[in-house]
Amino acid sequence: MSGVCAVVGRTLEPADHRLLDRMVAVVPYRASGGDQRHGTDQVALAQLTRRGGRHAGFAPAVDAASGVAVVADARIDNGRELRQVLGSNAPPSAADPAQLVLAVYLRWGPTGLSRVVGDFAIVIWDPRTRRLLLARDPMAMRALYYRIEPRRMLVATEVTQLLAVPGVPAEPDERTIAAYLAGNFGSLEWSYYRGIDQVAPGQMTSIRDGAIQRSRYWDIDPEHRITYARLDDYAEHLKELFLEAVRARMLGGQRTGILLSGGVDSGAAAAAAGWLSEREQGLPLPHTYSWDFGELTECDERHVSRHIVDRYGLAADGVPVQDAGPLAGYPDHAPHLDDPFHGHFQTMLDRGFSRARDDSVGPLFTGMRGDLAIGPIDEDYRTLLQTRRLGQLAGEVRRHQRTTAEPVTTILRRDVLPAADRVARHSTMAAWARWALRRSPKRPDVRRSGPGDPPYPPWIRRELADRVGLSDIIPTYADTPAPALEGPLRRRRYQWLFMPMHLRWAVSHERRVASYGMEAVDAWSDRRIAEFCLAVPPAAIDAPFSLDKRLARRAMTGIAPDAFLREAGKTLPTPLFYRTLQTTAAPLIRDWLTDSRADAAGWIDAALLQGEYERFLGGGRLPGEMWWALSVEWWLRAREDQPGDIDLQM
Repeated sequence: MSGVCAVVGRTLEPADHRLLDRMVAVVPYRASGGDQRHGTDQVALAQLTRRGGRHAGFAPAVDAASGVAVVADARIDNGRELRQVLGSNAPPSAADPAQLVLAVYLRWGPTGLSRVVGDFAIVIWDPRTRRLLLARDPMAMRALYYRIEPRRMLVATEVTQLLAVPGVPAEPDERTIAAYLAGNFGSLEWSYYRGIDQVAPGQMTSIRDGAIQRSRYWDIDPEHRITYARLDDYAEHLKELFLEAVRARMLGGQRTGILLSGGVDSGAAAAAAGWLSEREQGLPLPHTYSWDFGELTECDERHVSRHIVDRYGLAADGVPVQDAGPLAGYPDHAPHLDDPFHGHFQTMLDRGFSRARDDSVGPLFTGMRGDLAIGPIDEDYRTLLQTRRLGQLAGEVRRHQRTTAEPVTTILRRDVLPAADRVARHSTMAAWARWALRRSPKRPDVRRSGPGDPPYPPWIRRELADRVGLSDIIPTYADTPAPALEGPLRRRRYQWLFMPMHLRWAVSHERRVASYGMEAVDAWSDRRIAEFCLAVPPAAIDAPFSLDKRLARRAMTGIAPDAFLREAGKTLPTPLFYRTLQTTAAPLIRDWLTDSRADAAGWIDAALLQGEYERFLGGGRLPGEMWWALSVEWWLRAREDQPGDIDLQM
C-alpha cells in the first residue's frame, strides 16, 4: 500500500465522505495507482496505492457479517505463517494485507496484532462496538496520525492530509517544537501541530466516541533468550533472519534499489539481495546508488562497495554530491509541512532518491538501523575499564572519534565517565577517567555555561521553555522506557533501537521516499532482528570499535566478498557538511537569522544563535543542536509557501 485516510462521525453524526477527496488529493504520490474506498453512514475509509506497487488496486477489507472494515498501509512479512494458523479462516491470498489483518482481528481481536510482523499502519472500524482501532508497527516504519473533534474523527498517514480538511488549523505544537530544538524530539505520541496526535510505534490506540485508550500490543519479551555454544552459531542465526528480511522486502516483482555505501549495513543488504537473486526466481538483481564526492575523496566509499558490485554484477550509479551540502539548491529540498525534521545530508539523499525514481525503483533499501541493532555501544568502555586496559581504551576513544566525528571531550563526558562510575563510583578507574577529562582540551559547552543553567541550548527562549516545561520533557536516550531487560547492555541496546530521534527519523525518511514514488525499506529494521539482538548474550554482539559489527561480518561470510568484509567501515561526509555551512550556505543563514521567523514566534534568540554561528565560522566548534534550530527556521519559511487552502496559524 502507500497510505490510508478515514473520517468517522461521532455520536451518530454522519461521516462526510467528501473529505476523503481532499485527504487523497494532497498526497498524489501515495495514490498514483488510485484509491479504493469503503463507506457507511458513520465511516468513510480510503486505501491509497502506488502505481506499480506490490498492493496496487487492493480495496478496504470488509467482513459482510460483522461490518468490520480495515485499511492498511502495510507489508506483512509473516503472511504464510499467519495463514497456516488461521486455517479455514484465512483469506484466499496472503498478498492483500488488509484482508489478512481483518482475518487476524476477527479471530483474536486487538491482541492478535502482536502476531503480525512487517511494516504497517492499520485502521480498523468495528461497528459492533463503535470503536476505531489504530496501530503501527513497533519499528516505526509507517506513520499514522489522528485528530478528534466534537463531531468527527480524522485519521491519515500524513499530517498534511489532516491539515487539508476544512476547519483543521495548522497551529504548531510548542511542546514538540521546543523538544526538537533541544535535540530530544519529545513524546512519540505528539505531532508538531496542536490537536493532532500520532500513534506511537508498537502501540494500539482505541477510540470510542472520542474516549481514547492507549496500550502496547508488542514489546520485547525480557525472558526470551537465545544461547549457543559458539559465536558462529549466533552468526548463522543472524544470517537466516537477515536473508529472510531482505527477501520479504524484495518480493513483488519490482526493481529493487539500494543506497550503497562502504559500510556493513547497506553492504550486507546489497550482498544479500545479490545472493538471493542468484538463487530464487522473481528476485531481480538490485540497482545500487553510491555517492560521488568529486574532489572530497576522503568521503568516497566506492572502492569498498565495488567489491559487492563486481561480485554480483550489479548495476551501479555514482550520484554526484560534492555540491549537495546542507541548503544546497535552496529553496529546494525543504522540510516537509508535517514536521521540521530534516537530516544533515538530506540534499544528498534526495539526489539518490531522484536517480532511483528515474530508474523505476519500487522498494529502496537503506541500512538505517544497522548501527543500532548490531553496532558497538558505549558500554564497551565499561569492560575495558573493568579489566584496566587503559591503552586499548584510549585507542577505542580515538576510533570512536574518527567514526562519529564527535569531539573527544563529548565522548569522555557522555560515555567514558558514566561507564567508569558504573564500574565503581569511587574506584581508581573512575578517578582516572575524571582526571583524563580535566586534562582534555577545553571546549565551550553551549548547553551549559554554568552549574545553574538549564539543560538545553541557550538560544532557546526561556519563556518558551517555561511554557512547555522543557526541562522535564527532554530526557536523554538512556531514559527511554524499557522493559525489565537483564543487564545494562541489553537495556542500552533497547534504548538505542527505540529512542525518539531514530523513530521520528524513520517516519521522515519513509515520507520522503514515498514522495519520490517509492517504498522505503530497511532489513535491519525487521522486528525479528531486534528480538534476536536483545535475546542473545550481549557479548555475542558487543565488541570494541576496532571490531565493529563483528557478528554481522561473520553472518555475511560467504555472501559478501571477503575483501568487502575486511575493508567495510563508516565514513561520514562531515567535510561536505562543514564546508558548505562555512561557505556557500553562510549568506543564506545570516539572512535567516537577521530576519528570523523562529525568533518572531518567540522560540529562539536569533542574535544569540547568530553569535554561535559566527564563532563557528571563525574556527570554533559547531554546536550539535544548531542544525535543529536552522531546520526549524527553514520549516517556518517553507510553511509560508504552502497552498492557501491549508489554514496556517502561529
